[in-house]
Amino acid sequence: MRRLSGNRALLADLLQRFCRDFGKAADTLEAFVDAGKKEERDRFLHNLKGVAGNVGAVQVHATAAELESFFREAGREMDSPHWQEPAEIKARFAVLRSAIEEVMASVERLLRAQPPVLAEQARSSSEKEDGPLNTEAIAALIARMVQLIEAGSVDAADCLPELKIQCGTSFRPELEELEGSMDDLDYDRARMLLIRMTSQQGLLIPAQGGESHGIET
Repeated sequence: MRRLSGNRALLADLLQRFCRDFGKAADTLEAFVDAGKKEERDRFLHNLKGVAGNVGAVQVHATAAELESFFREAGREMDSPHWQEPAEIKARFAVLRSAIEEVMASVERLLRAQPPVLAEQARSSSEKEDGPLNTEAIAALIARMVQLIEAGSVDAADCLPELKIQCGTSFRPELEELEGSMDDLDYDRARMLLIRMTSQQGLLIPAQGGESHGIET
């Protein structure tokens, strides 16, 4: 809540998005494992871990990290045609499924317990759509994402939840398109979208050494 400046409506929105996008995460991961889709499995798991950490889903984040380590260590063994899924994976998937169900139940309780407050705060957030943004924080996040994208690092996706928080209701179409590009590993388009955001707001990107500049196209 501190990171969201006490905005319960935004917190509820982020948690609802988490439930929508990752409510069936265990089933999705099991399907990737069964189909031998390692890249999709690892990308999905990495995104799950990052988003869970950003919304404070501690158990989901921890379990995703454990699964990430397990798959990394299992590596070559899983490539063997004789490999059989150990009971340990099923057990970890069960823990993940339970943790996500608890998050979903908590979100439902949150919405049921304080709908008037959430509705009022949601209206307040909407009214501030054209208000001043923390352009310094947004510029720093975009600079970090561009740096990671240019390095070809999937870690760029970890910056996206925080960027959404800072942007609030601004840039929704761009952020949705950016998220899709990151999911598809289309880094060229992701970089183009970030450049578009900087040009629309006239953001100056902090550079090493303390100076600021625009992003070169």
